[in-house]
Amino acid sequence: MDMPSLDVNGPMFSKVTTKAQAKELTKQQISQGTHILKVVWTQETGLSHEQLLEIFKPAISTAKRNGLIVAIHVEKLLGAKWAIKAGADILVHGVLRESIDQDLITMMLSNNVTYMPTLTVYHHYFDFLKNELSFSDIETKNALTSTIKSFDLLNKEKAKADNILQLFNKYLPLVDNSEAEIAMLSEQEQSIIKQLKAVFSERYHLMQELNLNQVVSAGVNVSLGTDAGNIGTLHGSSLYGEIQAWKAAGISNKNIIKAVTLGNALAFNVAESIGSLTSGKNANFVVLDENPYKVLSTLRQPIQVYKHGALVFGGDLK
Repeated sequence: MDMPSLDVNGPMFSKVTTKAQAKELTKQQISQGTHILKVVWTQETGLSHEQLLEIFKPAISTAKRNGLIVAIHVEKLLGAKWAIKAGADILVHGVLRESIDQDLITMMLSNNVTYMPTLTVYHHYFDFLKNELSFSDIETKNALTSTIKSFDLLNKEKAKADNILQLFNKYLPLVDNSEAEIAMLSEQEQSIIKQLKAVFSERYHLMQELNLNQVVSAGVNVSLGTDAGNIGTLHGSSLYGEIQAWKAAGISNKNIIKAVTLGNALAFNVAESIGSLTSGKNANFVVLDENPYKVLSTLRQPIQVYKHGALVFGGDLK
């Protein structure tokens, strides 16, 4: 599949068509000191799951022999199962539009695979393309000003935007309308909405939430990440929004905090040094006003932040 040529610090994606090419690119990553190998597992490549396995399995084996964590981008149930067969350590994004089954849960548990759902990135795309994207006070306070202003500029100059974006802005808000409402539109408009609805709908967000609850209940290791860098998902400052999304999905405060700390440490194979307050580990922790198991919003403003036992933020406690 051809990818955009975003290459500010090297290509964002590399198109892979042979197992030799995949293995060579993996060796390049290893030589550069990379800790994670990410693979996009999607049928949009035009390749079957069997063909993707043949191409990526040797590269993934090479990565794992050299101590790399293998994160695989998946969106569909069957793709997630094949990604685990290929050697995935982390399923990034998770299953978006189908219900997870017991077979996948068993595979994740048996192979020590982490599930990282990135709930908000999907909604940020949806909101942006509906022209409904907004940023929280935490995001606007902590994000790069130039990034926030770029969205303000787009809103001011919307008439100059590409026709495709204008089409999204017009029709995407209608995808969850009733069939009777959509039937009142022209045949061409109905066709546009049908195509958009195959990718965007509130019901897909609900499916993500249900799937997350299912894997948490099953005891699968879950990891909280944002997929920052995508449209509307800001680096760093979007983390609390993801935490809120997990809370809205019905995940307990305790399980959210575990996912942010120990879940991430286990996912990236660094739990021996960070991820929990345990003797012998690095003293990386925050001091809060209230018990976050009871009041999750206390995470918004830590009183102190320590790294390797040294105070890096906040003053002396009174």
